[in-house]
Amino acid sequence: MKNIITAALLATLLLTACAPVPKNRQEFISVVSAGSAFTRHENFASDKGYDKVVALMKKKSDQCLDVTVKKSMMTGAYLNVSQSIYLPSFIRNGNSSEFTLRVKYLPRPTREPDGGIYLVAANIAKKGTKEAQIDLYGPDMMGYGGMMDAIRGWLAGNDLACPKL
Repeated sequence: MKNIITAALLATLLLTACAPVPKNRQEFISVVSAGSAFTRHENFASDKGYDKVVALMKKKSDQCLDVTVKKSMMTGAYLNVSQSIYLPSFIRNGNSSEFTLRVKYLPRPTREPDGGIYLVAANIAKKGTKEAQIDLYGPDMMGYGGMMDAIRGWLAGNDLACPKL
């Protein structure tokens, strides 16, 4: 567990040190689409239907991703305590929907935007009567694989278990 936390924090620091931190959802999508390091963009269709995919994604994001994770770690003689506050949001606009997951770290990194760091974005669109078309943008690094697999599964219409964050 300590290795995953350390890797995630290190990757976040590397990303924020090497590139400008996206300040809004569209900047985040542009950075990921451009092939930024440690990120991935997937485009796929779900045969489960738009309404089912949207309902499942909303349910699972509320149930699994609206959490605060507290961590403590001894560094020499010091106890370091931190929190990761995950902030999912879901907007449905008729035949299209947007899912966004941001995270706030406490103590706060100096370059973190006020609303938190953009971690995942998904655009879901109705495709015909029986499909949903999904664009998924997110991290491709150790420590986030389980979360991304769960989100991808939910967007495909599969009711998977909550990931460990």
